[in-house]
Amino acid sequence: MISWNYDANNYNENFSGPIPPVGDHRVRIEEVTDLDKDGNPLKSKKTGNAMIKLTLAVSGYSSKVFHYIVFMPENRQMTDQKLGEVYESFGIRPGNLNILEWRGRVGAARIKHELYEGNPQPRISYFLTKRKQEDLLPWVGSEPGEMAPVSSIREHVTEDEVNIPF
Repeated sequence: MISWNYDANNYNENFSGPIPPVGDHRVRIEEVTDLDKDGNPLKSKKTGNAMIKLTLAVSGYSSKVFHYIVFMPENRQMTDQKLGEVYESFGIRPGNLNILEWRGRVGAARIKHELYEGNPQPRISYFLTKRKQEDLLPWVGSEPGEMAPVSSIREHVTEDEVNIPF
């Protein structure tokens, strides 16, 4: 048996490891879903519009970054712009909405920090085009082609994660 004196004061339930600094980083699509925990279509809390949730790994860091694409019929140009940024950055065929094919793809993004409950959290400012990724270091972590495991029900989404400004 291991000899250890556990000190509960050293435990922080909100700790998720060091967050990536503000700037440009390689990112990989770890999970992508358009369903909630019950298998229903994922919808924006504010507008009720359908959306996709991306869970992104950041090269060299253990923390994850969440990003949402909301489908806005009243603003097709903005929706298409957001989809186009993902397609371009990750090398996904334009118009491909088979999101299971997005998993494991490596692209790049500008990371910013926003305060959440008083703590800085990494957020995606925008995705970088392939041309703007040329000077970035290669992906660090598991192999880019490795696919994250597929579960029978796509990832659980909390109220806080769905509460986005759309």
